[in-house]
Amino acid sequence: GLLVLVWAVYPDLHWGGMLIGLILALKANLFAFLVKT
Repeated sequence: GLLVLVWAVYPDLHWGGMLIGLILALKANLFAFLVKT
């Protein structure tokens, strides 16, 4: 997946930062979905 690709390119990237980014992205997508409906 995309996360694996990012991890392969940036092996030193902190997993916590990736997790926070993923959660924020999911929240943003959910918010956008709720606003559309």
